[in-house]
Amino acid sequence: MDILANLALGFSVALSPYTLMLAVCGCFLGTVIGALPGLGPSNGVAILIPITFTLGLDATSALVLMTSVYYGAMYGGRISSILLNIPGDEPALMTTLDGYPMAKAGRAGDALVLSGVASFVGAPLATIGMMLLAPSLARVAFLFGPAEYFALYLLAFCTLGGMASNNQAKSAIAACLGLGIAMIGAFLVNQAQAADAKAAEALAQKSGCLACHGVEKKVLGPSYKEVAAKYKSDKGAEAKLVAKVKAGGSGVWGPVPMPPHPQVKDEDIKTIVQWVLSL
Repeated sequence: MDILANLALGFSVALSPYTLMLAVCGCFLGTVIGALPGLGPSNGVAILIPITFTLGLDATSALVLMTSVYYGAMYGGRISSILLNIPGDEPALMTTLDGYPMAKAGRAGDALVLSGVASFVGAPLATIGMMLLAPSLARVAFLFGPAEYFALYLLAFCTLGGMASNNQAKSAIAACLGLGIAMIGAFLVNQAQAADAKAAEALAQKSGCLACHGVEKKVLGPSYKEVAAKYKSDKGAEAKLVAKVKAGGSGVWGPVPMPPHPQVKDEDIKTIVQWVLSL
């Protein structure tokens, strides 16, 4: 019922004349931007973001305009793919395999029409599917671990090898370049996360938490990894643990009570709890 209520609210906003005007303008601009090779939907949205501030749009109107630009650019990328064999963006790459040969055979109009109909039909269906499946997919995503990520990467490389079977060397070079670009900043992010974890552990040591808990091994109380595993799927775990650290408690991990910690600042307790749950 929540989905139906949210849909009703969304349609009441989307079907207003002002919103429809923004959607039409956004789709037109997006189609023009997408037809220019090399720009693509993401760059098009980034370029037009200042317009939302200049026009003084509220959050909903700005989101409608930018989404329409993205949808228009997704279709616009097919124009250069079909007519020039130059994909306007990454998803349009597959259009060159069938669209450009049709254009060379004098059927460019048919290819553009087929691409437009496919985009028009596919976008609403994909949106509805995402809306219905998003909660379930989010729960599944939390279960992904190293093995699942490795399987996804392996599938990606196998697919890449199959698509570029005529020139494996070029495919390998392109894959390495893509991975190199994707890893820009990843090292710095990992360093920052490691620094935050060390700071949180030092804060736990300073607050006396590690006198009763170990990170991996049980001392008087459970190890922090046991706590993280117990509350892994509990959305309210952070608030519960913050309150328990502050006020103390017993009975969850055995007869040994956990003393209260009124002397520790609330923000410090929150930092420690977030670190524990991330283990």
